[in-house]
Amino acid sequence: MWYFDSSAILGAILQQKNSDLIEDLLSQDICTSRLSRVEVFRSISRLAPELRQVGEEFFARCAVIEMERTFLKRAEEYSQEITLKSADAIHVATVECLQLLISGIVTLDKQMISNAKRLGIKVYEPAA
Repeated sequence: MWYFDSSAILGAILQQKNSDLIEDLLSQDICTSRLSRVEVFRSISRLAPELRQVGEEFFARCAVIEMERTFLKRAEEYSQEITLKSADAIHVATVECLQLLISGIVTLDKQMISNAKRLGIKVYEPAA
C-alpha cells in the first residue's frame, strides 16, 4: 500500500503535469492522512470547485489514516536537518510511523522527496 500526500492527490485530480507518472499506482491499494482531505478540498475549493465530486471519488478509494498523537509527536521531534513545513512533516511522520504497513510515499513535492529519503523512507519515483 502506498501513501499519497496531498500534492500527489491534487496532481491526479487536477491532472497536473507529472501526475501521469503515478497513474499506475492508482489501481493499487492506497492510503493517505485525514490531513490530506483538508488540504485537497481547500485547494479544490479555490482552484476548481467543479471537481469536488472527483475528489470525493478519489478519497472513497483510499484508506484514510487518522492523525494519531504518535504521528504528531514524531513530526514535532524532527531535527533542524529535516526541512519540512508543518503539514508536510505530519505526512512524512505518518509514513515513518507506519513503515511496516506502507510501501512508501507518493508525492510531487521535491522537498518532501529529499527529506523522506533522508529519513530512510522509500519514495515512489517512476523514473528510477
